[in-house]
Amino acid sequence: MRSISWKLLFGFLAVSLVGTLLFFGIARQYSNKEIQNFLVNQDENRALAILEDFYMDNGTWDGITYPGPNWENKEIKPAPILILDVNGVVVASSPGFPQGTKVETFIIEGAIPIKVNGVVVGYLSDPNEGRQDFFREHPVLDRIDELLIISASGAVLLGLVMALVLSRTFSKPLKQLSIAAQRAATGDLSHKVEVSSKDEIGTLAESFNQMMEDLEKLISSRRQMTADIAHELRTPISVILGYTEGVHEGVIKPDRETFDIVHEEALRLERLVKDLRLLSKADVGELPLELQLVEIERILEEVKETASAGMEEKNLAFEVIVSPNLPKLMIDPYRIVQVLRNLIENAIRYSPTEGKITVTAENIEAQRVRFSVLDSGPGVSDKDLDRIFNRFYRVEPSRKRDQEGSGLGLAIARSIVEQHGGKMWAERVEGNGLLINFDLPVYDGEEE
Repeated sequence: MRSISWKLLFGFLAVSLVGTLLFFGIARQYSNKEIQNFLVNQDENRALAILEDFYMDNGTWDGITYPGPNWENKEIKPAPILILDVNGVVVASSPGFPQGTKVETFIIEGAIPIKVNGVVVGYLSDPNEGRQDFFREHPVLDRIDELLIISASGAVLLGLVMALVLSRTFSKPLKQLSIAAQRAATGDLSHKVEVSSKDEIGTLAESFNQMMEDLEKLISSRRQMTADIAHELRTPISVILGYTEGVHEGVIKPDRETFDIVHEEALRLERLVKDLRLLSKADVGELPLELQLVEIERILEEVKETASAGMEEKNLAFEVIVSPNLPKLMIDPYRIVQVLRNLIENAIRYSPTEGKITVTAENIEAQRVRFSVLDSGPGVSDKDLDRIFNRFYRVEPSRKRDQEGSGLGLAIARSIVEQHGGKMWAERVEGNGLLINFDLPVYDGEEE
């Protein structure tokens, strides 16, 4: 199978060759016709001048011949013509036309008048357009044909060079893309395609490189997530196995305290599995949403009631700020409450004793409502602001998660918000604390 470079080469060369042949044919036809007309007109003008001089000198057509001595000094080529007197009688002609014959009227009407002092004294006629054929073999036409052939050959050669350059220009990045795709199929995602142009091929190369980069990050993230899941599962499983083996071997007493520890680790393991299942559904857009037109105040009131119990141990202050006249949202209230609870639980976990947590809801531009959760914890660095939403991501020791969290709460919260058409991000605040925001679009329809 021929490569694309050969196909492009033959294609460009065929277009160049066909275009050149068409140009050569049209140019040759047109130029030959125009030059023949020029030579005929030039010959007629010279013949008229000779005939007028002859009649002025002799006052009659007696003695006129064609061709004859009269024409030699005037460099007139003997082309097939008729010389007629004023009555249309042939007085001289090229071979094959009898003299003394009166021609038809239509020949006289198509002839060129010969005038002396403004009076018509005869006619110059070309009865069968033989003069066009006579000048078809003129040396000037041969020279023009030679020049056209040279020009056409040069155009074809130039077309061949251009075809080679263009086929190489188009095929080179495509070959690089093919090589990169083949290497990617074998698992090598590090190979990048050189971007050497700003056209569609260059855009394709940039898109391919970006796709490989994103795919490499995704695979790396998957590998990291697998390692993190294995790490998170190892602790509760090790505890459960350790206590059960200890009970089996009689090293640990099978009392209530032992069973409480095993039960707590089993519950932790169950929470982790549930969170992973929920996150996997949210990532692929399969998390079922029961959308309802809901008032924001109702959502925040439910969150406030359930959050109070978790704050008593640290004696945290809890404040909810709601802007007036907030619009209703078309959301799944259960899932949005779940998002806010995850954010608040995260804030409780990292806030110091007697700290403060603030939840805010306000209307912003572009028909969106913004929810914010602010804690009074140690905060995070700039590089960790977006990474904290990654699965099992660990920040610096000051905000390390304790053993109660699965490390998936923020990832689940962001996936749920994005499935509602919103977005979630984190911001640093002056002093201590972390601010997590998420926007949801305002419902622009009518309540049914």
